[in-house]
Amino acid sequence: MSQVLFNTPVDWMAGKLKRVSNISFRRNGDKVFTYTLQHPRSEADFSAHEKAYRHSFGERSRLASRICHNPAYADRFNDFATHGYLSRHKYVMALLKTGALSSA
Repeated sequence: MSQVLFNTPVDWMAGKLKRVSNISFRRNGDKVFTYTLQHPRSEADFSAHEKAYRHSFGERSRLASRICHNPAYADRFNDFATHGYLSRHKYVMALLKTGALSSA
């Protein structure tokens, strides 16, 4: 890993040791944490399929949050309770998953 020099204090930073590695790190203030993406029960490294699934879920969740927090689009999804969902975010996530909504 290369050395990084900053002129100003850094409050938070995260990254990977290598691009294809399962080992990641994050720095919050003076505390540094390293963690490995592993299955919680078998402790085997995540497969490429699992990594892709988690990445797509994260992308979909970020898009749903953007839609839900934008007042121009959020009013269209205020009827989430009539469709059986507990929150507008979960309703938008379901629409994105089924393909009924691709973007706002």
